[in-house]
Amino acid sequence: LRELLECEDVEAMRTKWQLRSLEDRELNWHHVMRVALQYAPERAHQVLEATFEVGVSMPYAIMDSMVFFHNWASILPVERRPQYETELHGLVFHMLRNSPRRYINLYQNTIFRLIKSIDPRGAAELFRMLHDCHFISRFTRLQFISKLAKDTRCKMLALEILRDMVHAGRLKVHDRIAVTLYTSIMSFPRKSLEDRNNAELSTQLYEGILELGLTPNLAHYTTIILNMFRAGQSRTAWHIYSLMREQGIEPDAHLHSVLLTGSKRATTLESIDRIIREVAESKHGDAVIWNDLLHSILLVAIAESKAQQVKPPRVITAFPFMLQAYAKFFDLEPLNRLTPTDLGRHLQDARDVAEANRGQWEWLSDATSLLRAVPDSPTQDLLKPNLDTLLIMLVGYIKGITKAYNIIAFYSHFRQLLKSGDPVAVQFVREKGTILYDMVIKAIMEWPGMLRVSLDVISDMLKDAAAASAAAAAGEDPDSVPRHPAPSVYTWSILLNGFMYHRQHKQGERIIQMMREHGISPNIVTWNTLAAGYARDQNPAKTVSALHRLERYGHTPTDFTSRAFSYLADRERGLQMLEEMVERNKQRE
Repeated sequence: LRELLECEDVEAMRTKWQLRSLEDRELNWHHVMRVALQYAPERAHQVLEATFEVGVSMPYAIMDSMVFFHNWASILPVERRPQYETELHGLVFHMLRNSPRRYINLYQNTIFRLIKSIDPRGAAELFRMLHDCHFISRFTRLQFISKLAKDTRCKMLALEILRDMVHAGRLKVHDRIAVTLYTSIMSFPRKSLEDRNNAELSTQLYEGILELGLTPNLAHYTTIILNMFRAGQSRTAWHIYSLMREQGIEPDAHLHSVLLTGSKRATTLESIDRIIREVAESKHGDAVIWNDLLHSILLVAIAESKAQQVKPPRVITAFPFMLQAYAKFFDLEPLNRLTPTDLGRHLQDARDVAEANRGQWEWLSDATSLLRAVPDSPTQDLLKPNLDTLLIMLVGYIKGITKAYNIIAFYSHFRQLLKSGDPVAVQFVREKGTILYDMVIKAIMEWPGMLRVSLDVISDMLKDAAAASAAAAAGEDPDSVPRHPAPSVYTWSILLNGFMYHRQHKQGERIIQMMREHGISPNIVTWNTLAAGYARDQNPAKTVSALHRLERYGHTPTDFTSRAFSYLADRERGLQMLEEMVERNKQRE
């Protein structure tokens, strides 16, 4: 054993072990393993892998050794455990690959602990190795299914195991555990369904589960509909919803939220039309549901504006329609307090503006008539808007302002509310941070000649941040006085974008310097914004310099980085300069 432990790795151990005669190996293997487990437990698993040999290594001893290894893993420091467990996986795979069928027998608890610590693809490989040559209990199979369902590449195998269990009578189709596993198999990570292959896989899994004789419940339908929306298949999602309703299953608040969220992604007239009808007929009207409805209206309007390629300053006339919808469900007073306009007086004006714009916006034409059919809530039933509600409405309000002066008026009004200690304004800043300020800066900078105003907003934020720091340094409560929030990295990046858009490049570089002076490190968004600004101005050298700084400060280029670089008309020249810069940096290193 001492000779084996002097070796640095398993391969060296194996070479050393094989130098002994077969008779010697057969005679001493059991003793070597027993001593290794007793005196070198941290490396005993390596000794087993190095000395494993059919006819030499005893199966019963292997079974007990694996129990020991897993018990040892459980007492290791947390930071060392993953590497040790990975080595155990390698040991098991090595023994299974290098032995005849049924030679290796593992306790079911050992298999369970392997499944628990292995990734889904490793679990798939382990199952295939054990399937034809090893007993796998009902409970262990269920654990395999649960693990495999977590990876899109392994979901079909999970369904196959489930199908085999149902057909063999080891699992009933409508058992609670089976129903839970169906949902796990049908659940996909948000971004994975953007891949068309995964979207098709979702449909295949759904069909496979139905073939087992399952009658989907509300949870299954919700999962499937969510998958379809995430895959961009809104028509299919609504078709499945219709099938669900035909079976007499009533949607709950969660499903309505899924439909609303999916409609926001789809940003299509058909989806927004359906969801308004569904929500209007439902009894699940709460702030979250209506927030999604208001947000859907705003997103559809923004999507149409982008499709029409409206140039800055972009005015999105969604607010009049949003205000009508808001007034049907929410108390108007909290929103009214945050704007310099009397929204109660102008609600009728909002209806007139919405009517006047029906010909301009495709979605508004049908949606306006549809909303009229939705009954107003009695005054006593109106909901109090939460901060998310108010934020959505204020974004719509700011985006719908048609004159730069009115944006300034809104900011001045909000600033005065904050300074006077208005509870809604104070809570808004404390919980939402810079979001409202970011929106004001972004909107005002789209207007010519308004860069100075955006700097005034930043100045207000910096002054209050300095005052808060001074109060904290003096041992006072920095929140005792209502203050503007300090600019975030996103605030600075929005400011930078405005200056770069207006070709104020020197000031843009100055903004990055100011960020650092105030303790904010530029992020990937900042560098992409800088690169895009230089690329739009057809300055390859500055564009490449921005990309170089992006990587120098530890960021990985993204799709937005590629998009920024694509603004260069002479991309070949830009690539050449980038290669030259990389080469110079290598030489310096």
